[in-house]
This record gives sequence, C-alpha cells and structure tokens, in this order.
Amino acid sequence: MDKSRNDLLKKLSNHPDYKDQVRILREFLGLTQEQLAKMVDRTPRSIRTIENGEAFPRISTLQKIAEALNAELKIALIPKTGPGIPGEAAGQEEESGEQDSDDTDPAEDQAPELSLDEQKGFIIGETD
Repeated sequence: MDKSRNDLLKKLSNHPDYKDQVRILREFLGLTQEQLAKMVDRTPRSIRTIENGEAFPRISTLQKIAEALNAELKIALIPKTGPGIPGEAAGQEEESGEQDSDDTDPAEDQAPELSLDEQKGFIIGETD
C-alpha cells in the first residue's frame, strides 16, 4: 500500500461518521461538492448538508455517493445485550428447573466480540 492510501485509511478510521467520510473521500479524489453532486444527480446544497451533518440521506443516496467515490457502503447493526433482548431477562436465569436438552456450549449463545470498525454503524470504506 502506498503512503497516500495509508494516510487515507487512517484518516477514515479516525472519522467514523459517514458525513466526514464523504468529505474526506471527495477531497482525496480531488472532487468539488458540485462535481460529486452532478455525479449522483443531487444538488451541491444536498452534498453540503450531508457533509455538514444537517441532512440524513437515504441509504440509496449514500450508495450512489459511495459508488461515485469508488467506495463501498457498509451498514452494521450491532446486537445489544441485556434486558429487552429476546431470550434474556434482566440478569435472571430461567427458573424452570429443567436443564437444556441441547448439547451447545453456553458461550456460543453470546454475541461475538466486534471490532471497532464493525461497531461504527454507517461506514464508507475503500474497496479493494
């Protein structure tokens, strides 16, 4: 990987919000807001409000922007733990007195540990 790509990836990882990542990728590619707007059939004002965090674009709009920026749009839903999650009570075990009849390891029922990138929600990452 060359230095500029490494710098870009570092900058993107330090700015997890899609609004910042759109701006960073656009600037890295040397595009103006007007040029990006034209590429995705939007107004420059629309791109400006997205980059400023004043607008919450549809996923389809983010997908068009990602494609125009030669990037991949990744959306992560991170599983929660604790009360309110099906099959989990507020710190209580089942009190039925019956043992589970399956042979699964209880540790397998826990959500996998997720990397920081997987926890960010909307992620626009560079494609290979």
